[in-house]
Amino acid sequence: MAQEWSLTPQQPAAVAPKGKGAIVTGVVLLLAGIVAVVVGIVGVAGSAADLVREFGSPLPTPLDVQRPLTGGTT
Repeated sequence: MAQEWSLTPQQPAAVAPKGKGAIVTGVVLLLAGIVAVVVGIVGVAGSAADLVREFGSPLPTPLDVQRPLTGGTT
């Protein structure tokens, strides 16, 4: 048996493509990310609108004091 010796490393064999699985997975993850971003923007916009509505509306008057406040007594 004879072995061939070489100082230069041999190139590995090229990997054959295995189908469209990676492309499909990438597209699905990309779409899921886009949907998550849109939902996040809508949520932040809704919260901001609620805050503006809350701060922009007049506050109700406080309830009447039911207990007489007497000053000057300890």
